Amino acid sequence: MEAQQVLDAISEKLEVVGAKDQVSVDDIRPVSIPTSDRRNLAELEKELQRALDSLKSDSRLPDLLFRLANLHLKEANFGRAIVLYEVVLSIDSSRVPAWVHMGLAYLLGGEPKDAISCFGSALSIDPQNADAHTYMAMAYLELGELEKCREYAEKALGVDGGCALALVTMARVLKENGNVPGAVAWLKRALEVDRTYARALLMLGEIYVEQGQYDMAIQILGRAIESHPEHPYILAMLGDAYAGKGDFNMAVECYERALAVKSDDPQLWIKKGDTYRALRANELAVQSYQKAVHADPELVEAWVKSAQTLVMLGELESALEYYNTAMALNPTNHEVAHLRGLLLMSLARYQDALADFDTAFSQEPSNPDHLYYRAKVLEKLGRIEEARRTLQIARNLYREAGNSVRAAECSAKLRTLK
Repeated sequence: MEAQQVLDAISEKLEVVGAKDQVSVDDIRPVSIPTSDRRNLAELEKELQRALDSLKSDSRLPDLLFRLANLHLKEANFGRAIVLYEVVLSIDSSRVPAWVHMGLAYLLGGEPKDAISCFGSALSIDPQNADAHTYMAMAYLELGELEKCREYAEKALGVDGGCALALVTMARVLKENGNVPGAVAWLKRALEVDRTYARALLMLGEIYVEQGQYDMAIQILGRAIESHPEHPYILAMLGDAYAGKGDFNMAVECYERALAVKSDDPQLWIKKGDTYRALRANELAVQSYQKAVHADPELVEAWVKSAQTLVMLGELESALEYYNTAMALNPTNHEVAHLRGLLLMSLARYQDALADFDTAFSQEPSNPDHLYYRAKVLEKLGRIEEARRTLQIARNLYREAGNSVRAAECSAKLRTLK
């Protein structure tokens, strides 16, 4: 196919797949199964890449590349979108939407500083661009720079007072600063603009869950589901609300619906596993945690929760394998070291348990629990004087922490330790 024919074919396919000139952060969704038209477009894009040099003088190229980049952005293929936006801007650096969209790709790709640079370029050309101000605020929020975030959110609202995303961003600033009532007020303003706005409904539901107002959360999130029946995080938050209320069966149902949409999210599998544990369905809990491991093999939390549940099922050797992997992923994790130490104690592997409690205490010297169990191991090993010294230190730390019960246990043990 000749270069000009490639452009014609791509332009036609972009129309068929519904590529847009404008993409907002709320439009972005990964594609699990591409259509045949989308697969054909991918093949045409490869041909375009090969013919790009011969097409640079074609006036249609920047617009076509921009729409193609937008399609990748909408599909959450951020790296490819950025490459295409860069080509567009190398041809015409005054294209504000390309700067804004490239910044959005960087922001959602986990590079907020690069995003800020792009939004700054957009604003240097168009200082009244509400989208650039709003996304700039989101980038500073990602960096934890709350005052900068507020500054740009206010600028966005100065340009467009009905920008629901800017209103939600202001709510996030207030929530981060501990002003929850203020955050709720801004969220309600966003919902006055758009009563079905998913971000506002989700955040409001999240606040109600955090405050233990589970019925209010269920009410607001149920309303959200009417408008967004396949939004995985609204479904997950609704599950959290039911779990908080103690209705674990409804919680599981919500998590299952969320996972039907986003099965690659390990945190959703962990939520489901936690709920099965609350129902004492430990076999099902292990299966959910193992799905989390498959979704993200480097997620220490998933390995640890699998191990803890296997211990409850009496599968100690399997649990130890999971703890070993968790420690390999994070060798200085005091929590994992302590948990593995407890398991090794139960397996009478005292020398290995001692090493784990030493690791735990070296990483968290303010926690006397590590020393309390270290002393138990030393007693098992017959190292009584070391055990006594360790218990004395643990007792002092418990007293300093105001834990009189554990301090008394240490004193009682010291009297009998021989």
